[in-house]
Amino acid sequence: MENLTYKFKLGNIEGFVLSVVNNMTTAGDLVVNATPDELDAAAEKVGFNPDQIPTSINNLLFKTGDQTILVDTGIPKPGGTMFAALEELEIDPGEIDFVVITHSDLDHIGAILDENGEVSFPNAKHVMLDDAWQYWQTEESRLELSRLNKWGPDSHVIGWKMYSKVRDSMIF
Repeated sequence: MENLTYKFKLGNIEGFVLSVVNNMTTAGDLVVNATPDELDAAAEKVGFNPDQIPTSINNLLFKTGDQTILVDTGIPKPGGTMFAALEELEIDPGEIDFVVITHSDLDHIGAILDENGEVSFPNAKHVMLDDAWQYWQTEESRLELSRLNKWGPDSHVIGWKMYSKVRDSMIF
């Protein structure tokens, strides 16, 4: 099995990059406002097939000595490898003290709940910007978020289901 983690130090803090998804995508999915010819030329210039560009999703984990902080959750199983990366580090999801949510795309919040719909990090406080949380308070603003971010048709419903389950553990 390939390594799913990369360790680094930040002063006295141990940091880890967790590789949670590796996949292939197309240039058209990565770049906006470019013609197909421009995409082909740019991909060729850097040695990529424009229809098969390797991408990855990585999350960060910090151990301060007495706290374990996860930045975003990645996507859930079976596509995501967040929990395998934690296992590689011998960290139980119950040991996570804080989950920092940078933004609400599903590749950042998708593993807030496990495959059974239960909270993945049951002892964690979930931290997000108050302004971001306010957008999730009404169906109208959730739909607007979905439209602005070009999310799939049910993404705002899935996101709200997740946030509703961790509402009592939120810090703003």
